[in-house]
Amino acid sequence: MPNAVQVYLKKGEEQRIVQGHPWVYSNEILTTNGSVKTGMLVHVFDFKHQFIGQGVINPQSKIRVRLLTWKMEEVIDASLIRKKVFQAIERRKKIVPDIFKGGLRLIFSESDGLPGITADAYEGHVVIACMSAGMRVFLDEIVQALKECHFKSIFEKSVGDICRKEGMPEIQRWWTHEQSFPYRFLEGQAMLDIFPDQGHKTGFYLDYRSARQRILPFCKNKKVFEGFCYEGALAIQAALEGAQVIGWDTSDRALNQARANAQLNGVESQIQFERRDSFKEIKKDVFSEHFGIVILDPPPLAKSVHDLPQASLALQQLIEASLTFLEPGGILMISTCSFHFSWLILETTIQQALSHMQRRFQLLDRIMQPLDHPSLISIPETEYLRTLLLKEVD
Repeated sequence: MPNAVQVYLKKGEEQRIVQGHPWVYSNEILTTNGSVKTGMLVHVFDFKHQFIGQGVINPQSKIRVRLLTWKMEEVIDASLIRKKVFQAIERRKKIVPDIFKGGLRLIFSESDGLPGITADAYEGHVVIACMSAGMRVFLDEIVQALKECHFKSIFEKSVGDICRKEGMPEIQRWWTHEQSFPYRFLEGQAMLDIFPDQGHKTGFYLDYRSARQRILPFCKNKKVFEGFCYEGALAIQAALEGAQVIGWDTSDRALNQARANAQLNGVESQIQFERRDSFKEIKKDVFSEHFGIVILDPPPLAKSVHDLPQASLALQQLIEASLTFLEPGGILMISTCSFHFSWLILETTIQQALSHMQRRFQLLDRIMQPLDHPSLISIPETEYLRTLLLKEVD
């Protein structure tokens, strides 16, 4: 790329990027030696004009450049992008016996060297999202590579506030022949229907799968409360283990789908789904009964580091309220899906709640997102989902 636009960083801004982080923020750039437009390939240099990497630029985004390679001699073209897709698929084949069965994340953006691109498969049907305007120039190649892997269909769902921040329109479209929703797939023993064009993310929270699997052995014949149940994946699997479940959520659409999924699995009589806001309605006298298991997986509480004090307090109060209806010796599972909510902050917040309520718990496990959502040491943001599994002790 001999005539590539050159981007020069301010003094001292290169260390994180040299170590493998692919984002160059707008406030880290000293100068650019030419005019740029979204999707243009650029070379990035440090303050001393030492080469760092190559990537795509978006002048409308705070993440101004997303690097695709740290090698000057590597050519960024369709061949490289296709190679990255095939490498991601090969990594998944080492994780699961059949990538065409169940739900699976095929591409996890920066972790797979394709910034802003995610792709999930449900029984071989792919839902892809492009959350980087700069990467849209490669979307044709990415989709073509997925087609060559013989997936049944490919639907794009690129929506949300990130589109506004990236300066691009929201897009939902078919890249293959049009299919009808829902997609039906198996997770554990539960058959689930999802509607990618309506639900969160690609239609389902695949990243919470490890936590769901970890809690199930404790659910057998227990009373379970789940404060943020969404479409009922965990509640239904707990019910299949013989549990009686109460699940709360604020979305009527999600709750209706949860009820339909419960009926699909024949456990509708064991689950009570209710439209209630756990943050507002979990309080000391909300239940006359006690539960053997309480599960709290709230939406992101800290979208920036500035939100942490308020987020930590909100989670602490939520835990304290839930402890009033957790039976002695019960199981508590607490999750946070914010990168800024570190393990230390999460554990400190939980400990403050337990101490205030004068309850003692053993830590059974720390649970991350599953391996199809790989976390890279050089990109801390790729580790974002943290769950603590705890059991009360005397």
